Amino acid sequence: MQTLISTTGMTILTLSNAILWTLLIISVAAWAGQSWRRNHAEHVLADRFARGDIDPDEYRKRLQVLSSKRG
Repeated sequence: MQTLISTTGMTILTLSNAILWTLLIISVAAWAGQSWRRNHAEHVLADRFARGDIDPDEYRKRLQVLSSKRG
């Protein structure tokens, strides 16, 4: 009986540990993806401004929108 409890406990511990690490890795990957997309959008906006596709007012307005989505 002692071995059954020990084996069951170890199985539960191992599964819960695997689930915890999986959730942690998924959370970090999702956060990093959001950060990369936001930085990419700001770079695209800066490139458009540098090429003259948008004027300074439009650049500031769109940059403010991107910044407000950060929080």
